[in-house]
Amino acid sequence: MTINDTYQEIVTITQQVIESGLSVQEKWPERNGSRITWNGQNDISIALKNIPYAEKYTVLESDQNFNFKMIDGALIQFMYEFNQTGRKLESHRLAFLPSPKLEHYDSAPEDYEELHFGQSEFHDMIEKNIVAFPIRFDYNENEEFFKEIDHPYSHVSFGEYEFCRIPVNRPITPSIFISFVLRNFYSNAVRSRGEICAQSKFRFDMTITNNEKNILHFNID
Repeated sequence: MTINDTYQEIVTITQQVIESGLSVQEKWPERNGSRITWNGQNDISIALKNIPYAEKYTVLESDQNFNFKMIDGALIQFMYEFNQTGRKLESHRLAFLPSPKLEHYDSAPEDYEELHFGQSEFHDMIEKNIVAFPIRFDYNENEEFFKEIDHPYSHVSFGEYEFCRIPVNRPITPSIFISFVLRNFYSNAVRSRGEICAQSKFRFDMTITNNEKNILHFNID
């Protein structure tokens, strides 16, 4: 999967998410040399700092550092970097960053709640027992970062746990990532409308080791 394939896939996803009505604000993908981010991307180093999650979210939201801001406030980010030829993936950062508080929906007027949430299509976004936590799929081919099992080339992290790195058998394409997010966190909308963003045929090469296959991991065929 090349940089052109990846960029076009994110463009298609952006169109589909806009049409679904699940996004309230979008930033179109932008290609800068060998990198793909979003239009007007600013420094996101704060996302990696050891500070409260609510503070990270607030800065990323106010700086509009996202591809999508979803109807429940969640931010979605796609970041890819390829080599100079654009034919080999070097790294990616794919993040789902839910809003740490949803009080504005709890106090919304009845007509707004009925329009967006009333008939259960968006009901799973505002359930009182839901605990919001960030999810990030990371990949880096750099051997300096790799440590078998402890820091796989491709891995997924839940929450802000420093050493939570669950192996993934290959880097994640944009359509696989958005499909994962929509099916698991916007499931009522997907069930009522059908598939919003279909997974493409593209796949990146496998990077998982044999030892990592022997522990619980994510597998993409």
